[in-house]
Amino acid sequence: MSKYDDIDPMELDSFLRTNPRLGVDDYLREMRASARGRAVDRTPGSSRRRKVSRVRSRSVGTRQQLSFSSMSNSRSVSRPRSSSRRSTRMDIDAPLKKSVQYTQSRKVRHKNARTVLNKMPAGGKPYARGRKSMKKPKGAYRGAVMPKWAKGETKHILMNDQCVTVDPATTHASKGNPFVAHGDETVMSIGELKAWSLNPCLQGNDITQRNGRSIDGTYLRVQGHIRNASSADKAYVRMMVLAVKGGQTASVTVSSSVAGGTAKAAFLQSSLFKRIDGSIVGFEDGTAGGDGAKRVRSLQLPVNKTLYTVLADQKMQLANTTESFGSSDRLFDLKIPLKQRTLFGTSDDSSSFEKNQLVFVVYSANPKCDDTLTASAIPIEFESKYSYKDF
Repeated sequence: MSKYDDIDPMELDSFLRTNPRLGVDDYLREMRASARGRAVDRTPGSSRRRKVSRVRSRSVGTRQQLSFSSMSNSRSVSRPRSSSRRSTRMDIDAPLKKSVQYTQSRKVRHKNARTVLNKMPAGGKPYARGRKSMKKPKGAYRGAVMPKWAKGETKHILMNDQCVTVDPATTHASKGNPFVAHGDETVMSIGELKAWSLNPCLQGNDITQRNGRSIDGTYLRVQGHIRNASSADKAYVRMMVLAVKGGQTASVTVSSSVAGGTAKAAFLQSSLFKRIDGSIVGFEDGTAGGDGAKRVRSLQLPVNKTLYTVLADQKMQLANTTESFGSSDRLFDLKIPLKQRTLFGTSDDSSSFEKNQLVFVVYSANPKCDDTLTASAIPIEFESKYSYKDF
């Protein structure tokens, strides 16, 4: 009779499944111990193995229960998680949608602004993606419907100090080309003011003519030199580039080529400056008592911005010829980007300005405040190039 005859196959199978590390002999030893009624502690090796196996069996059962419970409740558990995640994201995005500093400011270009804007809806992003459209801008009027770069060719008007056909003060009718070939220097007196119109434009299709009533200025450059030819007198010099806004009636101009009191953009020397108290004063070029002091005082007076837009303003001091080189002569080069649109009154007059006549103004004063003028003391030479867009 074999020792394996009394083994129950079902119990053996259950024992081996419960204790995968034990064998048939361990099962027989366990059965014999239970048959004799002996305590389990008498066999420390088997009890140690038995305790480990029971713990493992319990852990396996617990693990199976956890896995089954998690699988059975996976949907019910995932739903509140997703809902809680959605609510958290809404809480995070809520202040971003109410933020005003990123939606209204179009000048912010740092990385944080771009990150926040990428999280916002498409309607609130101020940055235009892709290529800019040709659509008409919404809101206030911002100039012509077509952009400047989409217009016709860029045209240029060349002027110099010898071009005196167009008088910026009278804006008289000039039906011919005002450009004159450059010659010698133009001589001024110390205490005298001279002004030149820089953008006269006839009607026509030529490179210096306009095809329409208005032109859009893009750039202006004035380059030249000025010096003091006097051997005794010093001089203060101030040169400005002004855009005459217009809105003046024909009665206030010296002469008018347009009847009916049409608004003109004439350069008026009598209303050039504005004092601190608000009073409007002009440049005094006479020889009356105190005119010399007024001319020196006008060097620091601001321009009357009601009538003029200041594009350039430069002051300098010219010594006499007996002093060192460099103190009696000056070189100047004014480079001015333009945004002014010039409007003309009639079709064939180059100087019938109604808005934004560009005027180059140069005047000098004696530091000794002499009332009398020092004749033929300030030679000046310049040339200018006015660029504009035309249809």
